[in-house]
Amino acid sequence: MKNIKLIWAFVLLIITAIGCNNDDSDRRGSVLLSFTYSGCKNVAESQVVRGSDVESIMGTETFQYEGIGNDNLLISHVNALYGCDAELSATAIIENRNIIIKEENAVTHSLVNCVCPFDLTMVIGSLSPGKYTIKVYREDDELYSSFIIDYTPDVKGEQRVQSL
Repeated sequence: MKNIKLIWAFVLLIITAIGCNNDDSDRRGSVLLSFTYSGCKNVAESQVVRGSDVESIMGTETFQYEGIGNDNLLISHVNALYGCDAELSATAIIENRNIIIKEENAVTHSLVNCVCPFDLTMVIGSLSPGKYTIKVYREDDELYSSFIIDYTPDVKGEQRVQSL
């Protein structure tokens, strides 16, 4: 009888250990700790030259990322192009080691007088070390950009936007 109790105690211990998984690879709740954006960045008329491409006028669109302590990741979407009257927000979740970010513009009319670059900054947390695919969607729910990082608390890097 004593052996049966010992076996049951061991089985319960194993079940408890399996159930206490702290892996953050599938956290469907929000992991976005903060979000800010710059507003429309000025583009000097002197930058506009006949035949210029968008990048030479507006700047290179990039994602910059950096570990900032407490297992958090700072992500900046630099020179994101939106209508000049944009009112931006973002959401983020983690799903199967994917950090899924959705950038949204509350101004939904289809005609704009101008387009300008914005800097969007968000803090994602808390992460455990390892590889993550960052997937960024825009308001049309289509994948806008995707890249892989190997997260550590001191990670730092930049990824040029490759629109898909």
